[in-house]
Amino acid sequence: MVISVIGDAGSGKTALIHEVYQMIKENFNCNAWVSILPSREGLLENLWEALGLPAKTKMKRLHSYLQSKSYLPVFYGIWTEDELDCIKNIVPDNNLGGRILISTYNHNLASYRARSSDCFSDLKLLTEFGSWQLFCNKTFEKDCCPDLLVDCSEKIVKRSEGSLHVIVAVSNFLSKKPHTPTEFQNVHDSLKYEPGDHVGHSCYSTTSYYRLSSILKYCFLSFHFFPED
Repeated sequence: MVISVIGDAGSGKTALIHEVYQMIKENFNCNAWVSILPSREGLLENLWEALGLPAKTKMKRLHSYLQSKSYLPVFYGIWTEDELDCIKNIVPDNNLGGRILISTYNHNLASYRARSSDCFSDLKLLTEFGSWQLFCNKTFEKDCCPDLLVDCSEKIVKRSEGSLHVIVAVSNFLSKKPHTPTEFQNVHDSLKYEPGDHVGHSCYSTTSYYRLSSILKYCFLSFHFFPED
């Protein structure tokens, strides 16, 4: 069974998958967290390393190794049909209760070569209410926005357009800064983008961004929005 978690950048795929993985991985006798690299060889090398197998293990031997296992490999950042083909060819369908968990930005992958047992979860960006709750929870000690900061805070949340990554990066930054209207207005003004573009679109528009780990994405966004800090 392949379980696909699909969503745009900032929708919280990594956080969800990581929490689920930590909760259930002990139920499988073979588990691995694999970040996808642009080449097939890079994908295999990451899988070998995650499973603790010798480098350059032959694909046939890898397939044989997994044949008798109840496995839970997580493939983070699947981008193309070729990558999904490679994974399905490596991991055997052995009827031992194994699951393949993938995260992807490509909505077309959910139906690509799908079996009847496959399933997917399509994550959406945060609602305005959810964005506000997350922002307040991360920014203020008592999860409550002071009256004098409500106007600036609402503008920041609106500008973030439901992106979990952007809201977390901004709120973590603000939590360490003086809580003044001037400081918050300066942060809002730094979240600039062209009309019609998603905030941070220039960050999200390249494959390189999608290949980053979750932590590096937060770092990248912090440098993008707050280069002087």
